[in-house]
Amino acid sequence: MTKFSYLRELLDHRVRKTTEDLPYTAEGYNQAVSILKDRFGKESEKVNAYVKEPLKLPYAPMTNVLEIHEFHEKLSCWVQSLESPKQLHTFNGMAAMTLEKLPVVREDLVRNDQEWETCGLAKLTKVLKLWTSRNTIQAEFSKHS
Repeated sequence: MTKFSYLRELLDHRVRKTTEDLPYTAEGYNQAVSILKDRFGKESEKVNAYVKEPLKLPYAPMTNVLEIHEFHEKLSCWVQSLESPKQLHTFNGMAAMTLEKLPVVREDLVRNDQEWETCGLAKLTKVLKLWTSRNTIQAEFSKHS
């Protein structure tokens, strides 16, 4: 069921419609994979889908902790989906573009890491995880209460 949830979360809303009536079971997941491979299994389609995902991530110019946490969750799901078929290295060049959407985190990374310019997606995800663990949502709400 977890795999099915991740799969559905990563699908474009138009593509998701092809799987939305399937049950959240192992059999439903297998059916979804079969349907998706049949309809969208071309390598070029997969690459297009992977490339579009970070482009959809929002620009977060301010230190909005909640937005950055949500950004981290979406990025982590995307990176995990690339790790499974061992495709992560193919998209590492998108790390710099993705980091540009988070000026506050980028500033921290530049200040604390001499090799930040060669930061790949796996490292960017780790940096965001560290940033979100230091800047919790609860702490942000406490400031405003």
